[in-house]
Amino acid sequence: MAQIPSFQIASPQVYNEHVLALGKDLVIRLQILLKLCGIHERNNVALVRPSERLVETLAVFHRTAAEVALRLSRDFLYIDEVRVRYDIETATSYNYLLDEMKRRRIGAISFKGPVDAVTARTFGAVFVGIETTHPDPPYEMQKRLVAGNCFSITVEAYDEPPEQPLDTIMDERKRAKRTYFRAISSLKGIVHALKEGQAVELRRVKRSVQSIIDVMLREEFSLLGLTTLKDYDEYLYNHCINVSIFALTLGKRLGLPKSHLTNLGVSSVFHDIGKVEIPHEIIDKPTEFTEEDWRQVKEHPSLGVKILSRIRGLNDLTMVSMVVSFEHHLRHDSKGYPALRSRAEWDMHFFSRIVALADQYDAMTSSRVYQRVPFSPDKALSVMAERSGTHFEPALLKVFVNMVGIYPIGTLLLLDTKELALVFDTNPTPANANRPRVLVITDPSGNQIEARTADLTEIDARTGRHKRSVVKVLDVHKYNINLAEYFI
Repeated sequence: MAQIPSFQIASPQVYNEHVLALGKDLVIRLQILLKLCGIHERNNVALVRPSERLVETLAVFHRTAAEVALRLSRDFLYIDEVRVRYDIETATSYNYLLDEMKRRRIGAISFKGPVDAVTARTFGAVFVGIETTHPDPPYEMQKRLVAGNCFSITVEAYDEPPEQPLDTIMDERKRAKRTYFRAISSLKGIVHALKEGQAVELRRVKRSVQSIIDVMLREEFSLLGLTTLKDYDEYLYNHCINVSIFALTLGKRLGLPKSHLTNLGVSSVFHDIGKVEIPHEIIDKPTEFTEEDWRQVKEHPSLGVKILSRIRGLNDLTMVSMVVSFEHHLRHDSKGYPALRSRAEWDMHFFSRIVALADQYDAMTSSRVYQRVPFSPDKALSVMAERSGTHFEPALLKVFVNMVGIYPIGTLLLLDTKELALVFDTNPTPANANRPRVLVITDPSGNQIEARTADLTEIDARTGRHKRSVVKVLDVHKYNINLAEYFI
């Protein structure tokens, strides 16, 4: 059986809008049919319309190509070589197909035109009927399809692209580290220039953001790991770059093209720029804020707009940055600040909604003047989930939570082996969301050891059980663990 091509996620994506639109329909309609096939017999009337709708989408594809293939590579779906865009509308269907294809070790589903509704229903019944415990699901599925006279739909086995060698991973981490601190340096230079009343251009920050995107497309967990670094004395700079990384990663998950990611990244870097106009004695105040202090702090979104309006070469990117600065503390329910004359008709920019999520998460997990003890990552997500529908758009929040994972990067875990471990990469497969990749940092007796990686999905061949499982989340601050030792 032919091997599935190993598509490089890092390569520049060519967004064929025609294929992307049809790909979205194909993913949604195929998922609906498969889901219903798991409930009803193949001749049930409930399957008629869903199978017809899938056939309609395939017919459009077949006008320009004799065959179309839905392919799986790592944690992405492709229509031939065009990556299907993951967004709010497709998230449920996308995750379902990823999970079910991986469970059955199916790497590609090919549709050779024309496909009729009966064939579509036959395929659906065969697909869901294959036990995931079968020794060779792809072979058994293809055999049953042929036996059912389903010749226009075929499947291929999934060959997981090889894991990157350790030296490659370390090179990516070095590149991520260099990119991260260069971005902070660029932001410092711009803030200094603004304070001195000098003319500022966006090109330097734009180059930094593009470098972040390039690293993110190759190995996003290296950058996400750096967001665990919280410098109390330089909170503003770290926070702005962290927010940009979270926003860009979410934008990538939503399928934004690179040009849009650049605009999102630049506007998120400048979301808090208004704070440079807040008096130093308030920003670094060692005691709790007074009501007057809070009043001044809440001016920073409007101050940000004024600062950005002075940037040389006013253009669309500057305007978007001004909008995000103004809106990032507005809420989904139209509350928040700044105060608006007419909240009912206010529609937040899409970038502002993304940045609002990233801003709140990074702020909650950081030590600040008025929050000396930060929330643990899992606690921050729990609080944010309680604010779904009021502070945040529910669908966007759901994608964000799936992105950072049940156990976000930097979370300290107690394992059932009595070892302590830090999460360094989340598991994107929904079924294994509670089994991230970790750095084991102590032995079962609690003695610190040289960190070694472990995958919590790994099975012990002798017992058939997982080698390690999570017992509970621990507070990294109570154990005086310096995350910088493990993520730099």
